[in-house]
Amino acid sequence: MQPPEAHRNLAPEAGSSPTADAEKCSDGSGAAAGPPPGPAAEPTLGQPAPRADVAVLCGKPELSWIESERWAGLVAWLCLASASGAGLAYSLWIDRQEWAPAAAPAVALALAALGAWFWARPPKLHARLSYRLDPQGLAIESGRLWRRWTFVPRQRVQFVDLVSGPIDQRFGLADLVLHTAGSEAAEIRLPGLSLEVAERLRAELLSGLEREAR
Repeated sequence: MQPPEAHRNLAPEAGSSPTADAEKCSDGSGAAAGPPPGPAAEPTLGQPAPRADVAVLCGKPELSWIESERWAGLVAWLCLASASGAGLAYSLWIDRQEWAPAAAPAVALALAALGAWFWARPPKLHARLSYRLDPQGLAIESGRLWRRWTFVPRQRVQFVDLVSGPIDQRFGLADLVLHTAGSEAAEIRLPGLSLEVAERLRAELLSGLEREAR
């Protein structure tokens, strides 16, 4: 298995102006595809204006996230296959149900189709998932058939977690989890980040919270 690839150019280019940073991602690419994350936030009573000197970070999940998701799918598939096989074996040899012999091929076919879905799904998820953190907030673009653009203003973020399960830890990955106030989704998750990138995004978001608290 290939080691996770790190996002290297996370800092804005030396000598670039805040205006240029706001229009270009720190990795040198342009703004994320799709509709704009939202209009520039206007300062309101009790809320500071967005800072133009905040780094603009954007990118995608690590390629190793594909393998991580496939391993997670394999674990889920093995659990489901074991439960289905045990139930079918009981019905076939112990309970001697008449329908059990006819159901065995259908169960095997369903398990094969599910395994193929678990294998093919992660690359498509990876191809359609991207993020952009700018002075206004975090924008996440995701979805295949139904595209979804999620924008989280910085002032809505209450606190930020990093979550890494056993399989993600094997690949050096973590999920960035934002807990927000006053929105439909109180918890927004950005998966498949390297630990370095996840910690950088978390630090940028928390630094924004500290500035607003002053």
